Amino acid sequence: MREDLRDFVRQCPPTIGSTQDAVPDLLGAWCDPEDLATELARLYPERDAVIAGAVDQRLLLVGSGEWYVAGTFGIHGHPLERLPLPDGVRFDTPQRRVSRAAVSAVALRRLSRPRVALASLYHPENFPLPRFPLGISDIARAIRREYTGAVILRDMQLGWTLEQLLAWLDESNADIIGISSTFGQHDLLEQALVHLLDRGRPCQVVVGGSLAALNADALAARYPSLLIGTGPGERTMVDLVRRWHDDSVPGGVRYLRPSKPLARGLMRLGRRRPLHRDGDDFLPELDLLGRILDAGGVFQAESSRGCTHACSFCPREHKGQWQGHFPGDFDAVLAHVEGVFSARPQVAKKVFLVDEEFVGRAGQSRALAVAQTLHSRGFTWETSSRVDQVCRPDRSDDWHQGRAEFWAELRAHGLDRCLFGVESGVDNILKRFNKRTTGDQNALAIRTLTALGIPIRCTYITFDPLMTIEELAATHAFLGRNDLILRDASGHSPAELPNLVRNDDWARQHAAGFPFYTHVSYMLVSMECLVGSPYLRAVEQAGLAGPVRLSMGRRDARYRDPKIGVMSDWGQRWVDRNFSLDYTLKSLEKLAVGDERAAIRRLRYPVRSYAHLLLGDFLSSYKHLSNPEVLEGCCQQRLSELADVLFAVFENGRNLDPQRAAVLARELERWAERKEWTLING
Repeated sequence: MREDLRDFVRQCPPTIGSTQDAVPDLLGAWCDPEDLATELARLYPERDAVIAGAVDQRLLLVGSGEWYVAGTFGIHGHPLERLPLPDGVRFDTPQRRVSRAAVSAVALRRLSRPRVALASLYHPENFPLPRFPLGISDIARAIRREYTGAVILRDMQLGWTLEQLLAWLDESNADIIGISSTFGQHDLLEQALVHLLDRGRPCQVVVGGSLAALNADALAARYPSLLIGTGPGERTMVDLVRRWHDDSVPGGVRYLRPSKPLARGLMRLGRRRPLHRDGDDFLPELDLLGRILDAGGVFQAESSRGCTHACSFCPREHKGQWQGHFPGDFDAVLAHVEGVFSARPQVAKKVFLVDEEFVGRAGQSRALAVAQTLHSRGFTWETSSRVDQVCRPDRSDDWHQGRAEFWAELRAHGLDRCLFGVESGVDNILKRFNKRTTGDQNALAIRTLTALGIPIRCTYITFDPLMTIEELAATHAFLGRNDLILRDASGHSPAELPNLVRNDDWARQHAAGFPFYTHVSYMLVSMECLVGSPYLRAVEQAGLAGPVRLSMGRRDARYRDPKIGVMSDWGQRWVDRNFSLDYTLKSLEKLAVGDERAAIRRLRYPVRSYAHLLLGDFLSSYKHLSNPEVLEGCCQQRLSELADVLFAVFENGRNLDPQRAAVLARELERWAERKEWTLING
């Protein structure tokens, strides 16, 4: 790439500055087209410049009247003739990566229009530290790979207020505006839509993301001119860009829920939605990565989409589908990610794969290829997987031994932690959740992974509206088990462990001394009855469903046992009161290494241990308090008592690295100011 840039500036010498200085300046701005455009304007103030293509297949055109130089630079080194450019671009030497070119006015328009502005919403009071905005970054790449249109990105995580974001959108002269929203952001989305749809200018406004898809009907009823994406946003936005150019879009724009009858070619497709097709990828553009890292955030990516199974609480229409790809293009993008990290040596080189199910149906070979690609670039990484990728009662000893060796190999190739959706250790609850796992299976998987020395974290739903008090007591007992988290058994080969962990005596002897709840991400959470989920239908059939809560894309629910409902409510208040502080600690832990990382992790344990203590107190009160109102008073009093203890514990976190200690101190101050036990989305 550096040699290509040298060739480029030799053929098109900068008007300002030297050829030698231009190359590092362009390299430094490469990942962000807006920065790159600024740099080109500085180097060539009397010429026009166009930037097109994704980060690993980027095309630069610089000219004055007649366009005469073009260049593309990427890890694959594609010659210009292989790029899917619009008609009207003719290269003198198309077999090379740098060439003089003639560009027609029609081609120039296609390369630079439509102007697409993509924005992500954010509540800083709930999520104090940022995450790389994968949704809008993926969409930007999908559009840029078409070599048509210009995409600009903004993310409120980078300090933008909603008012500033809306002012930027007003000034952007965008032809298409896309807004991504997720849980808890409906209030911001409403304010944005009221502003944007009253502008009276010919601009298409599209909303997408998990919350927009769940609230599609409500949004459609309220905003007749709004376009609502209900599936993979990349395809929807690419089709809208094609329609803007009056190109043929066979079958209409994909995965669009129109609010009113639309022009021919805009339609909603069937409900069974494949995640992607051959030739698609779901990799991100890197416009905002440097700024996210500078703000203390982390880099997220995907190597697969979907899950191999359909849990009852999942409303996604693609549930039960899984698709992944091998890491050819992934490595091409990762090469540029590596460059961004290299410019920030103080930031840990870590990638967070937000796959729902990392291993998936492609199995071990693909997963290992992804792991090896990350490891070869010097990255450690985290991801998520299902328990049945570790332990399955219907499989042989050989299968389990092979899986143990597989997970050990992932660990050797940089796997730093893996999230498992355990959700329960009680068989009746697991059946109700349609997890297709058992409590014993979950226990064996946890033992196997921890004995292999693989750091894990687990999700666990404590309360659900259909549960009995016996199930809740069994939940409390499973969370408190001391025979699941084992010491690293590196003295044994991985193939030995699946048989060893079945021995309860051996497991107790090798216990690490931590109850299972210390590895649960958020304790005392309640089931979300999300719109469209099978679990919600069961709640509705039981006559327990309440009003729709648009902020979370769910229906509230009463509990079959009202006293469990009281405990659920106060359990969620404990989660919400501590959420932003615990989230801050989790974010700091992701960036820390060594002893400091362990110290931050220890700071998170009290939130979980006191949550488990609270659940035990709730169960004790349940037995001797028959009146839900009296039980509510007891729950509130106990929460207040433990909050005072927690504050003293967190004070000990001020001896971290000064920068991280300052972040924690700021959030601890906010936490202490919250005197009321209110719900974030109440």
